[in-house]
Amino acid sequence: MKVEIIKLLSIRGLAVILIAVGVSSEKYGFHFLLTSGALLGAYYGWFNDIIWRPNGKLESSLPYRAHQVWVHVICGIVGSLAFYLLVRTIDIRHPLQTVEKLGIGHLILFVIGVLGYTGLLPRILWFSTYAKQDIK
Repeated sequence: MKVEIIKLLSIRGLAVILIAVGVSSEKYGFHFLLTSGALLGAYYGWFNDIIWRPNGKLESSLPYRAHQVWVHVICGIVGSLAFYLLVRTIDIRHPLQTVEKLGIGHLILFVIGVLGYTGLLPRILWFSTYAKQDIK
């Protein structure tokens, strides 16, 4: 249990550092944010079964695990791209003028960014796909 907590804190801590550096860096901000999204996506993809299933049992099938990690990494990258686009539109020197300019597109970028970074974007996509089958 202690090893899992240390892994959790170290991976998430590294991702937070990458996000902070990505937001503050003008030249390499995109790369740091992209790396943080991929790192969190790999983490959530690898430990998805432990996070979402109460028994904490990992599925051992290689195609299942590869698909799970791949989907989470792609969604983490999508979230980091949305966050990058959102951060670049915010002018920290004039926050009130920036807030006045924000619209529904920025809200959508924010929601996609948060869902991508927290590992929930694949889950939302999965539920929206299978919810259509239940309606028929």
